[in-house]
Amino acid sequence: MIDFYLPLSLKKQLMGERNKLYRLAMSWCGDRMLADDLVQDCLIRAWQKRRQLKDREKMHAWMYRILHNCWMEHLRRARPTTDLEQVPVETGG
Repeated sequence: MIDFYLPLSLKKQLMGERNKLYRLAMSWCGDRMLADDLVQDCLIRAWQKRRQLKDREKMHAWMYRILHNCWMEHLRRARPTTDLEQVPVETGG
C-alpha cells in the first residue's frame, strides 16, 4: 500500500481532499458508487502524477482538475453510440 510512503501531513491533506472530492463527484453524478469510483480514479492519477505538483498549497485546485478530467472521461465513455448496421439507409427512390 502507498500509505507507508506518505508523510503524515500529506496523508491528512489527501484525506481532507478526498471528502471534498467525493461531495463534488456526488453533486455531478448523483450516484454513490460512481462518485466513489471517480474519486478513486482521481487519487490514483494524482499519485501517479504526484511529481507534477510543484506547490502543495495548490493541491486543492490540482485535485479538482484531475477529478474533472475523470468525470469528462466517464461521460465520453458513457455516451451512447449507434452500431452502423442499425442505422437505416435511405435509398434515392
